[in-house]
Amino acid sequence: MSKMLDTALRDAEVGLSVIPIKANGTKHPPDPKTISREQFFAALFLQEARFIELRSLPSEHRIFVKLGNVGEIERFTKKHAKENIYFGVAERMDANKGGGKNNCGLACAVFCDFDFKGKSEKEARKSIHDFSL
Repeated sequence: MSKMLDTALRDAEVGLSVIPIKANGTKHPPDPKTISREQFFAALFLQEARFIELRSLPSEHRIFVKLGNVGEIERFTKKHAKENIYFGVAERMDANKGGGKNNCGLACAVFCDFDFKGKSEKEARKSIHDFSL
């Protein structure tokens, strides 16, 4: 395990916020109070990302957009403004092959989701605590 990852995990365990610094010296990610959608996605995906998957619920509409296609992202979020909008944390390799794990590429963030369908919150938190990278 890299020293940076080891430090980040240790800091996360004690509740510290880890904010990486880009090579140009700017904080990465930007301040969440002033961040645009474009900045948000740029903080999570490399410029070379193939596609980002966006989904809206409960309508279950889905699109795959290139990172730089801000207009398409804005249109989707405005069209589904009264719904819950989700995005895939890992880039999608092919816009025509869905959002399943076989179409996932690079993930620049760690994401964990517990819906509490099969476990209590206490059991879920223990699973997270016991999980080892």
